[in-house]
Amino acid sequence: MPQEIIVAVTGDEDYLPALLSTPRLRLVTSPAGSAIQRNRAIAELHPNSTITAFLDDDVELEDGYLAKICAFMEEHQDVAGFSGAPVLDKPKWGGMEREEARQILHNTVLDASPPHESRELYGCNMTLRTAAVRQEQFDERLILYAYLEDRDYAARIARHGRTVFYTAAKLIHFGSRSGRVSEKLMGYTQMMNSTYLLRKGVLTPKEYGRLGLGTLGANLLRTLGIKHNGEADILDRATRRLRLQGNVLAIKDIMLYGIQPERVALLK
Repeated sequence: MPQEIIVAVTGDEDYLPALLSTPRLRLVTSPAGSAIQRNRAIAELHPNSTITAFLDDDVELEDGYLAKICAFMEEHQDVAGFSGAPVLDKPKWGGMEREEARQILHNTVLDASPPHESRELYGCNMTLRTAAVRQEQFDERLILYAYLEDRDYAARIARHGRTVFYTAAKLIHFGSRSGRVSEKLMGYTQMMNSTYLLRKGVLTPKEYGRLGLGTLGANLLRTLGIKHNGEADILDRATRRLRLQGNVLAIKDIMLYGIQPERVALLK
């Protein structure tokens, strides 16, 4: 049982009343936006907290997940933060039922491979030393869905120790789209946020080529019906077209107004 559970919401519509009966749970109300909501939760952490796990509401955890991640952090004192690779990531794009996910987690056996170094953390499941979390804030210039906020935050957590991936603690990330921005806004943040993080020095030019320019290229090719890297696409062409439109709008704004990730709010 965790010492406390903090749920950051924007209003009563974000949760069911039954949630309030959960032991040790507190609600924190915040303006909408992944970064600002996480920061509000950080401000409410218990003074005695030593480990903080950031978990999206569209993940399903295996039984004993919290015990595993705490044991891992106890064993690896030099690790400041880690993420696990989900058993499934965005299966059926949020269409999987939780009971099916629980069955898959129960029946999946993973090798406890050693943790490996990573410059990235995965925002849907990040386990961090609270001492490091208290000293770092999520960048609130990355508003709304805050694309790449986890990559940015990982860079700051790395100042306090190793950041790694560890796969033995199992979870499934549904990848629900219900709480996300529109596809056009998603495309806008793909280009704007990656360019912003390149300027901050968080992304290397190679990483920017993959996360920024590579995404632009993939959206263009898929919109034209051309396979990217010879792989089938999990997104339909209409979605790719909207994301490409957002990519182009971001490039236009960068040229006219500079690198301002907050401008995505003007597209809403």
